[in-house]
Amino acid sequence: MSLSTRFVFSPQGGRAPALVAAALIAATFLPGRLAHAEGASCAADKKHTCEQLVQDTILWRVSDPDSPASKHWAQKNLDDLCACTSDVYATVNCFQVQVNNNHKTWQDAIATCRAKP
Repeated sequence: MSLSTRFVFSPQGGRAPALVAAALIAATFLPGRLAHAEGASCAADKKHTCEQLVQDTILWRVSDPDSPASKHWAQKNLDDLCACTSDVYATVNCFQVQVNNNHKTWQDAIATCRAKP
């Protein structure tokens, strides 16, 4: 779908056409996000548990392990790691192994360990 594509819906169409239009726009401009949002395995409780396990507990900056800031994660990074995880503990463990044992950057560890759409 190109940027020049227009959506024309009659006012009598109700909310359904607007929702369809929103879904089409999201699929066009946010394909990765849509895949995560619609996935059946995207359980909010698992994401929340993952975030609780990680935030202020799991070291992401190994160069300064004694600093509390090295364990405080930005929300975007929590989202990237924890979204759609099917196994919270495996996700968190994977991140720790990648950073601590395999000496990967936190960015590479998130890319390796996050759920794949």
